[in-house]
Amino acid sequence: QPPTMSVNMDLTQILQEAQSADATLRDDAERKLRHMQVTDAAGFLHSLSRELASADKPVDTRRLAGLILKNALDAKDEKRKAELVSQWLAINNSVKEEIKASLLATLPAEVRLCPLVDGI
Repeated sequence: QPPTMSVNMDLTQILQEAQSADATLRDDAERKLRHMQVTDAAGFLHSLSRELASADKPVDTRRLAGLILKNALDAKDEKRKAELVSQWLAINNSVKEEIKASLLATLPAEVRLCPLVDGI
C-alpha cells in the first residue's frame, strides 16, 4: 500500500486554492503543497498522479497536478535534476509502478488537459 497524504488534506481543494485570486488562500495552499512534498515525497507524487488520472476531478486541478508532478520529477538545472532523480530512485518500486500506471491511465483521457496542443 503506497503512502497517502495526511487525513484532512484534500488535494483537490488545495490545488484549487493554489490557483485562487486571493493571495492569502494561494500562499497557504502553496505552503501546504511544499510541506507535503518535503515531508512525504512518495505520497505526494502518488497523490498528484491519482489526481491527474481521476476523470471525476476538475480539469484545472488535474492540469495543475500534472504540472507540479512534472516539476517534481524533472528540472533544467542539472543539480536540481540530480536531486529529483535521487528522490525518485529512493521511492519504493511498488509505489513507482502505481504512479506510472496512473500516468499511463491519463493517455486515453477524453478531456484535453493541454489546450495548447489541441490543434496539433
